[in-house]
Amino acid sequence: MDQLLKSHPMEVRLRHWHNHPIMSTDALRFRRPSKATKEIFLDYYKKGHTPSSALKCHKFDLQVEHGDEFFKSHADGSMCPNLNWCYYQYYKVFKAVYGENYGDGMVTKLKEVIDDYNVKCKSQCADIAIDNDDIVVVICSPLMKRVHELLKSSSEVVIMDFSGNMDRYDTRVGFLIAPSLAGGLPLGVIMTSAETEALITTGLQMLQKLYPNISFFGRGTNGPKVFITDDCKKERNSLSFLYPLAVLLLCLFHTLQAFLRYIIASEHGVKKEDRALIYDAFKNLVRSKSEEEYDSQYEDFKTSEVLLRNQKIYNHVTKDLHPRRKEWALCYRSDLVIRGNNTSNLAEGNFLQVK
Repeated sequence: MDQLLKSHPMEVRLRHWHNHPIMSTDALRFRRPSKATKEIFLDYYKKGHTPSSALKCHKFDLQVEHGDEFFKSHADGSMCPNLNWCYYQYYKVFKAVYGENYGDGMVTKLKEVIDDYNVKCKSQCADIAIDNDDIVVVICSPLMKRVHELLKSSSEVVIMDFSGNMDRYDTRVGFLIAPSLAGGLPLGVIMTSAETEALITTGLQMLQKLYPNISFFGRGTNGPKVFITDDCKKERNSLSFLYPLAVLLLCLFHTLQAFLRYIIASEHGVKKEDRALIYDAFKNLVRSKSEEEYDSQYEDFKTSEVLLRNQKIYNHVTKDLHPRRKEWALCYRSDLVIRGNNTSNLAEGNFLQVK
């Protein structure tokens, strides 16, 4: 027994009084996420969510659950963590399941994942090629193979588009899409460490080995009759090399967008009052209903005062765009079976899902 208790008996009471508000938004946001919250996010990751999509879904669930009191749960760090915590937990789980996300460890694990995927599919549905620091991964899943075999539009028109900003390494992801009544259906996926012509060509060649025997609805190595792409020289050169019989068209949306950016660029010196006139005239060329209409509008455009006083735009139209008119003008597509597709918008939905 403590000897001091005999001469100095006393009782100590601890009262949790703070000199600052402990239930305010500024204080609650520092609370650590609870075990229940952690389990919720682990379940999201197992279902394939990214950190940002998991947090977005979790906030939506909290709003449904708490209704008008949502602002309280949203401010509570134990119930609604910040994005940094979500990424930390994601990569912690990712590393445990998939190994390192860089270097030789990543490549080794990637090969194992591809081998396991092929075993699960009971056929060769994915492949990888490594050349020094360059990596190419291609996928043609069982679903994609069925699209090749059963969807007639895959023999008529295919949309190919690449996008970046997918991860910290800026991996380039490309989709080959066939239009259908249900939207765009994938025919193949190419992932490259860089967007070069050599890697895109390698990816397309690797995909050819994964395709079923009656790929592109029976056209096989001839590919579809028409490809629609952005104005990317690397992509189009690769397609021309592997599918010389296919007609390569340009996405109209990106064609108009690129022209608009060209005329508003300060180095081209187009006055603000001239930009709309030039753009509208070019848009009329794009939407010409017949070759005769195109020729007439082109002559009017070429001799117009607004174009003649903007020499850089004049040279761009007459030397760069007009010689390629069959790639972007609608009147030259009337004899092609493109099922109403003049843009690469069907591929954009796939990129949104990946991102």
